[in-house]
Amino acid sequence: MKPSARIQGIDYPKQDPATNPALAKVPFVRLRNFVWLALLASIAGCTSGFGTLHVRYIYTYTGKASEPYYHRCDYAGWYSQRILPRNGQCPLFRLLKAPINMRARP
Repeated sequence: MKPSARIQGIDYPKQDPATNPALAKVPFVRLRNFVWLALLASIAGCTSGFGTLHVRYIYTYTGKASEPYYHRCDYAGWYSQRILPRNGQCPLFRLLKAPINMRARP
């Protein structure tokens, strides 16, 4: 009889890799682990191409509160920035890239 582990009155037979080929060797890296790498690579590609999400938190405007004409908008996010809109529009959420002086140079 093979040695077994006893947990709360239940006998579990010892697993032997020689008789069970599934236990013999487990690959270190499985294909499903590469799905996470693909996901991280796509997130990195999207943020470098489109920018990161920022939210407007300070602004100045003229006109009615229901129809404002924005003159200055400050956005908080990965790279907080101040925007001077040309058309008087500042959306609440915006995708912004890093300022030119903070980008990596080749």
